[in-house]
This record gives sequence, C-alpha cells and structure tokens, in this order.
Amino acid sequence: MKTLYLSDLDGTLLTPAQNLSPYAARTLRRLIREGLPFSYATARSRVTASVVTQGICPRLPAVYHNGIFLTQPATGRVVRFWGFTPREQKDLLDCLLSEGICPIVYGLQEGRERFFWLEPMAGENLNAFLATRPDDPRRTPLSAPEGYYGPSAYYFTCIEDQVPLLPLYRILRERFYCIYGNDLYSGKPWLEILPKQASKATAALALKQWAGAEELVCFGDGINDLPLFEIADRCYAVENACRELKEKADGILPSNREDGVVRFLEEEWEK
Repeated sequence: MKTLYLSDLDGTLLTPAQNLSPYAARTLRRLIREGLPFSYATARSRVTASVVTQGICPRLPAVYHNGIFLTQPATGRVVRFWGFTPREQKDLLDCLLSEGICPIVYGLQEGRERFFWLEPMAGENLNAFLATRPDDPRRTPLSAPEGYYGPSAYYFTCIEDQVPLLPLYRILRERFYCIYGNDLYSGKPWLEILPKQASKATAALALKQWAGAEELVCFGDGINDLPLFEIADRCYAVENACRELKEKADGILPSNREDGVVRFLEEEWEK
C-alpha cells in the first residue's frame, strides 16, 4: 500500500527558530532521495517555504497558503489552484475596508504572486509583520484602496490593530473558509480568509489522488490543521500542538524542538 506523508511546517516540522535542525534536514534529504512519498502543507507561500526548509525539495507537489496552491516546489509549476471569484473579492474588500481593517491581500498580477497592503492604514502589528519580510519580491504597497481591486486575489490576512477581528470572523465564516487565532510567533490575533472550497484538506485529497496513494498520513500542530486531520487515514499531533488538534490525533509525537515528525518518518521508512 502506497502511503503519502504530509506535514505542516511551522510548529510541526520546523523548530521554534523557524528552520530545520541539522538532523532533520540531513534525514529528510536522505529519505526523499530513497523514495519516501513526502511533502508538506503550509500556510506559507512557496517563496518563504523554500527559505525555511533549507533546500528540502519534495518530488511531490506541496500545499501552500493553507490550500490555495498545489505546486511543484522545485519548478513552481501550479498543479491546482483555488481562488476567489471577482464578486467574492469585491464583497470581501468592501466589508473589510468599511470596518477600518487594512488586510494583506495576496493575489496574482500579470501571472506573478504579489501581496498588497494599504500603506496609509497600516498599524503597528501589520508593520511589524512587514518588517520580517523586507526583501520579499512580492511586496506591493498601495497608496489608495482602489489598488486592492485589480489583482486576482486568493488569500486575505488581517492582523488585529485597532479593530477586533473575532466578531468579523463569526460573520465571514458563513461564506468563506476562515481561520482565527493567535499567530504562532508574535502572539497577535490573526484572521485568515480563503475561498470556501480551499483548505489544506481539499488540496491534500487532490495530492493523494495525484500521487496515486492509498493512505494519507498527516502531521500538525495548529487549528488550521484540523481539516487535514479530519480527512487523513492516520494523523499525528506534535507535543506542542493545540488541545483541539491533540483530541483529533491518532497519536502524539515529541515536540518540534525534538524533531518528532522526522524521527517518526525515519522509523516508519526503515521498518
């Protein structure tokens, strides 16, 4: 039986320093070279995921932006894409801007990935996030709201500054796939908004079919991994995972500090 192994990155495969330990990097390279059917499913883009995985390049497509893209890590070829319709994009932007919220909008402009934000509206938390990506080629600051409406959007991120996001989450989740919680690194409240049909689960099932796998084994730590766990044949949470995910898990692995996922993969592959 062919098994596909799919892991979250931040808080799961990566250390708290947002990287792979030398052991994890070395071992994953070897296992992939030997033929381990492995990939990852992350909220990150291909750009930032390629940096933190230190050259670990699965032969299979990876899941990016919480399920928006199923993309070949090495070439950037998009296998599947789930985006907002033009009407959904307009309605969502009208709603957020009318509430005084400055979203980061990820979209395609002339076929290239960009992220946009309204510079005059950016608050302290948003600016702190942007400071972590000073050289990101996707950065596209806007001077006026009209700039938001041009690109083809696929992902919205809102970081709480002046306006509480929880009430908005309760409204928008009826129409869109929404994830609300505290950021793993900053601790600030975040709201992520995706098309209703997009999730790690949707993309993972497409990848399972693409790979011709009969079993899907998933690893995670956060709320956004819950849909993944619900469709997995086996699912494992790391020790540092949130309570809700641990309750869904078939087993608990050592924490991301201890490379629990990689040690599990090495043991399974070498049985």
